[in-house]
Amino acid sequence: PYLHSASLFANILDDEKGGYWKIFSNGEDARTEQFYLDGSAIVVTRFITRSGVFEVSDFMPVEDGSGLTTEEVADFNIYRRISCISGNCKIRMICYPRFDYAQSKTSLEGTGKATIVKNGTKKGVLASTFGDLQCSEGEIRADFSMKEGEIHYAVFSFGSNSLNGDDLFFDEAEKQYEDCLRFWSEWFSEGSGGKRMEEKGHWEIAFDQSALVLKLLTFAPKGTIAAAPTTSLPSEIGGMRNWDYRFTWVRDGSFTATALSRLGYQKEAIEYVEWLVDVCINVNGGDPNRLKVLYDMEGREVCGEELLEPLKGYLGSKPVRVGNAAADQCQKDIYGSVLDMLWNNHVLWNNGNIERESLSVVVSLLADFVVSVWREPDQSIWEFRRPHDHYVYSKVMCWVALDRAIKLSDKYDFQGNVEVWQRERDLIKNEVYEKGWSDSKHAFTQVFDSENLDASLLTLSSLGFIDGKDERMVSTIDAIEKKLGCGEGLLLRYKNDDGLSGHDKAFLLTSFWLVDALFLAGDEIRARDIYESLLKRRNHVGLLAEQVDPKNGAFLGNFPQGYSHIGIINSGLLLKKR
Repeated sequence: PYLHSASLFANILDDEKGGYWKIFSNGEDARTEQFYLDGSAIVVTRFITRSGVFEVSDFMPVEDGSGLTTEEVADFNIYRRISCISGNCKIRMICYPRFDYAQSKTSLEGTGKATIVKNGTKKGVLASTFGDLQCSEGEIRADFSMKEGEIHYAVFSFGSNSLNGDDLFFDEAEKQYEDCLRFWSEWFSEGSGGKRMEEKGHWEIAFDQSALVLKLLTFAPKGTIAAAPTTSLPSEIGGMRNWDYRFTWVRDGSFTATALSRLGYQKEAIEYVEWLVDVCINVNGGDPNRLKVLYDMEGREVCGEELLEPLKGYLGSKPVRVGNAAADQCQKDIYGSVLDMLWNNHVLWNNGNIERESLSVVVSLLADFVVSVWREPDQSIWEFRRPHDHYVYSKVMCWVALDRAIKLSDKYDFQGNVEVWQRERDLIKNEVYEKGWSDSKHAFTQVFDSENLDASLLTLSSLGFIDGKDERMVSTIDAIEKKLGCGEGLLLRYKNDDGLSGHDKAFLLTSFWLVDALFLAGDEIRARDIYESLLKRRNHVGLLAEQVDPKNGAFLGNFPQGYSHIGIINSGLLLKKR
């Protein structure tokens, strides 16, 4: 039921036994088109054959979950609306459900119009309006014909075993379809400034598509925000760099809340901050040291990693992992990410959405904690699985934490150890300039007193740590492009050993950071050219993965990736000077 739950359909991780649900043309070759229905999260796949045209519209009904507890969220439904647009179409459906990452046996009961699917205590039901479902060897199959104007539904309901009659089932499905369209239309209107789709430029359409990705990564009952909806899509085909991103990273969630708020989607930012405030004050008892790098979508701590050996992995890329060992890492940049998000989201303070006293407590707690720990090493934004070190990006984000705490204290007149924060902020900057700069590389470096470069340092000007036109920033941009560049604005995050076998490819968020850095350095033309080239890398429905292979442009890493779509929004708004 949750993004981090065990899968039912994992075909992408094992195309033989992972589980799938297919609807396709039966007996005729089909040309396909795919798109999101304008202003919605309903994805339409159109099949064009010699005999006719039909569409499959996939959606999940939307409920306002903000008033629910996670325990109350029990039933989740996937609706597949099949409509014949023209001619006569023969259609086949095959459903092969496999609970628990296909790790154990799934049983099927019943035929006709509905089939109950069970695995231990887990259950679900596949129901249809076209009927004649046949069960064999773990599969549910149906062959049926449709003529122009006909509509059918197939629905999988997780956590349910109720069977509805044809008329009631169809009417309810149509109502859910209309309600879903209405929900998304109303949601998009919050961030569109009143513009209709036909009035938008291609950048604004890209903003919409990216906002949709980020919204779909949110979980309203808690306010949590996932980094990506997938696990184990590899950074290197055949390699072991396969990670589970179906969790809420404090850093990523803070980036997402800011990006959505900048577009006018403020509810999601408010819900995320409400959850974060609760974690800091109540769950952790006011102890910032207990703030974890990541949590599951129910707001609980994540316990390590597990390897699913029977699954062969995407294109043979093993292991398949569930859980994430980074949950126990020390990543000091998260405090700066949170306080920067609070500073950038003035709506949190100005409209009385969240009790100001609670926010001021969180600001003081995190700033005081940063004062006590910024001199210590950590494992960086990139979650290196090797001994701790003094990463420059982490130090800069500690500077950001204190800088934003000072600004918030000044603007909203709440009490805090401001003089201490100011002193330590200045000490951090001095130490970064002294130990984080390489005269031989003419650049800021990944780690104190090293020569290695890191693309995260492209953010120094956008964070306000240094002026974008400062010669040290300009030469850092040049050095990173020369050392880490892959052509066409693509960048590696770093090249030095990270404690793992294999190699990452071009990391898309770093390209958007390059856009920002170039723009702030005064090279607006190059910044725009790279931004346009990145937009062209989106797939047919406007989505980006975490990484791309510079040699062939293939997507790599988890997909769609929140980071990449945050980049589309933030860099686009910067270029539009908003």
